[in-house]
Amino acid sequence: MNTTSMITAPAQRVRHVFIQHGFTGISCQEKETFVLGWIDQDMDELRASHVFTVPAIYLPDGKLLIEPEKASFSGYGQVPEYIQTQAHEQLNEILAALNDDRSVPREETHSYKPLDSERMPFPKP
Repeated sequence: MNTTSMITAPAQRVRHVFIQHGFTGISCQEKETFVLGWIDQDMDELRASHVFTVPAIYLPDGKLLIEPEKASFSGYGQVPEYIQTQAHEQLNEILAALNDDRSVPREETHSYKPLDSERMPFPKP
């Protein structure tokens, strides 16, 4: 895997870029996890047999911290090398897009409103 080190970016922008790359975001109180299913044709031609997971931690300033080295797979059996390579290449593209201010127009970044289902409120302790 050849990823860059940690990256921080505004949460809305991170969500937007991951969603553009086919990921789904799952929120909880301290972090958001982005997941993408991969199909191993040798195991099953219709369903994802491996899920690539990229965690991101909420920061107090409204940004998300992404640590690429914590990205991992879950699923059935050994993850084929070609799937690992493709997933990490895609993660590198996402990180490059988040590093490049021109990758998402400013007006698009500021106008993005997450759906209620994307970010559920949590009760205060």
